Amino acid sequence: MSEETRSPARRSPDPISFTDDVLLDPDSANPNLLLSSDEKRLRCGLERRDVSPCPQRFDGWWCAVGREGYASGRHYWEVEVGERDWRLGVVKASAVRQGFRPLNAETGYLTLRLERGSDLKALTVPPTLLPKHLAPRKVGVYLDYEEGQLSFYDVEKLVGHLPGDRRRPRHAPLHHPAGDLTRHHGARLRVPRGHHHAICGIGSFSQRVRQ
Repeated sequence: MSEETRSPARRSPDPISFTDDVLLDPDSANPNLLLSSDEKRLRCGLERRDVSPCPQRFDGWWCAVGREGYASGRHYWEVEVGERDWRLGVVKASAVRQGFRPLNAETGYLTLRLERGSDLKALTVPPTLLPKHLAPRKVGVYLDYEEGQLSFYDVEKLVGHLPGDRRRPRHAPLHHPAGDLTRHHGARLRVPRGHHHAICGIGSFSQRVRQ
C-alpha cells in the first residue's frame, strides 16, 4: 500500500520579525500637532504653530508621516492610540497632503480609521465598516510589499496570557483571526507599487509609535 507524501504547508512570515523603528517627520506634521523630542509621539497643541507652508506638510487633516519611505520588503510597527479619534496606515509619497480631500484608497491613503470612539472602518472605496467592539488600544501595522497587502492587528489580543505579561510569545503567530482587524472582516487594502510612508492622524488624543 503506497503512502501519499505531502509537502508541508507554507507558513506566512511573522511580521514581528520585520519590526521597524518609525520616526515621525516634523516637516510633515499639521501645525496644530506637537511632536515629542524623540519623534515618536504626537498630540494636539494648544495653539496653531507658525510654520512655513511646504508641499509635504498637512495643513488640513491633523496628520504626520514617517521620515522613512518604503518601496519594497516587509515592515511592521505598533502604535498606541487614543480612545476617540485616530487614523493609521500608509500613504503614497506622491499623494496630496493639503486641504481636506478624502483620505482613502483612491487618493493614495490606505488607512484604518476610528471616529467618535466607536465607528471603526477601513477607508477603502466605499469604506469597509468593522464591528464596533474591535476598536483596539494598540494597533500593529504590517506593510507587505511581497504580497501587495496592508494589514492591521489588535496587539492586545496577541499578548501572552500570564498576568502582567505584555510581550507576545515567540511561538504565537501574529496571523491570528482574533487580532486581524481587516482581512478577517472582508477589508482588502492592496498596496500599489511605489514609495509609501507610515501615517498617523488624530482628533484630540495623543498617539505613540512604538518599536
